Amino acid sequence: MRSFRLGATLLALCAAFGSAQAFAVPPDAPPEVRDMKPEELKKMGVDPETLQFAPKQLPFPAPDLNFRTLDGKTIGTKDLAGKVVVLDFWATWCPPCRAALPELEVIAKRYPAAKFAMVSVSADFAEPTLRLFLASHPTSIAQVWDGNHRLRALFGVQGFPTYFVIDAQGQVVHRQIDWTPTSGATLTKAIETQLGKIGADGTGNSTAALR
Repeated sequence: MRSFRLGATLLALCAAFGSAQAFAVPPDAPPEVRDMKPEELKKMGVDPETLQFAPKQLPFPAPDLNFRTLDGKTIGTKDLAGKVVVLDFWATWCPPCRAALPELEVIAKRYPAAKFAMVSVSADFAEPTLRLFLASHPTSIAQVWDGNHRLRALFGVQGFPTYFVIDAQGQVVHRQIDWTPTSGATLTKAIETQLGKIGADGTGNSTAALR
């Protein structure tokens, strides 16, 4: 229960700012956050001193991925092997996240599924909230609800939206935070740089595999 409260409090603070923000918690944060023991925070991937998910230094190996999408499909490491993958960490309450949706949809449809995949990972407090939003904002992008904060901790997400590009060898090689008028072009360049390294046979430079 305390883990849920911490995650919800951190996310609520980000929502109040309405843009990509660090998960900083002020001194007047609720006792369930301020009084948590350092070892409890570390188990969640949160730095006890800054109360932020620990950032990752690029490049780093992508963790083993196993998604259960909202439409009941399972996407795992084997499904993504040899592909360039974009992970979109977002939330329905985040204005720049919502602003990015139309262009993300265009980007997701631009590249062949044999070489490219995009997965959106939601930080919404409740899964029904996410489903309700998507019912009125349909998308072809695979949607995952990160209710236990596991994926955010694994990738060291510190604000919303955050985008990661994983290359065909399973290395996280690009990260960008927030969404501005130039963000789509920046993300596209990162994607196409990695797609250009995939061989004509659909593999990476060597025996590409997402590890």
